[in-house]
Amino acid sequence: MTKNRIANGIIPAMLLTLPVGSVYAFSLFSSSFAEACGVSMQMMQWAFSLSIFFLGMGAAFFGPIVEKDPSRAGKIASFLFTLGLCTTALGVKYGKYWMVIAGYGVLNGLA
Repeated sequence: MTKNRIANGIIPAMLLTLPVGSVYAFSLFSSSFAEACGVSMQMMQWAFSLSIFFLGMGAAFFGPIVEKDPSRAGKIASFLFTLGLCTTALGVKYGKYWMVIAGYGVLNGLA
């Protein structure tokens, strides 16, 4: 019983909080991201704004999935979060602002 509760409730809940934490940690990385992509801080703040927007939209539209099947929601969130981090990392590495926007703003926001 305890193992099932941990697998179905606690672990997915922990996985669902990772994207939220990354949104709030963005202030530590935004200046480095802006410098790597060759854009201003104001432009880089769009990634943060989009992430907050998609975080709210994801909660609004994917909320029923979380209520019905938290394990499935955790898997989807983990996939989106990982894909978003990888896309953001590639965008910073190659100086592609649009990849940072897509990865951090959209994918991590939806996670």
